Amino acid sequence: MNSFLLFRFAGVLLTLILCLLTGVTFSQAQNIVDSSKAPCEGNSAWLDRLMQDVNESSERELVFVIARLGRGETSRYLTQRRLHNAKTYLGNRLRSEQIILAEGDRSPEEGRVEFYVGSKLLLVSLIGRGRDLCVNCFEPNPKDYGCGKNDRKRK
Repeated sequence: MNSFLLFRFAGVLLTLILCLLTGVTFSQAQNIVDSSKAPCEGNSAWLDRLMQDVNESSERELVFVIARLGRGETSRYLTQRRLHNAKTYLGNRLRSEQIILAEGDRSPEEGRVEFYVGSKLLLVSLIGRGRDLCVNCFEPNPKDYGCGKNDRKRK
């Protein structure tokens, strides 16, 4: 990694940390995918657009993905599954060095996965309790890989 990329990464990371510490609100995203309105298609469309913009940019932008558990969710495995799906989908058109994954603080409402390009929040995908980040309708159902018993939807 050359010094320019290292310097750029450090600057973007510092900006992200400052935003998180100062309580930047979640509503600053340009696009929000609601968990109840066709999240697979919405996530796929916005992530395709994000990847296209990153690849067409003259700068080598980093994509930060931050997953947050929602109210009533306790399993870190669920967060890891959400990040895994995001990385797998983004990895189709971005280099793995461009994708930075992180677990964030708990969200006061639904779980969410936030997508930043550089320091700009571009997409927030809201995720129902105990559900995974849906980016492809052919992905396995959360029941197939098992989330914690406390993370399942209550009847």
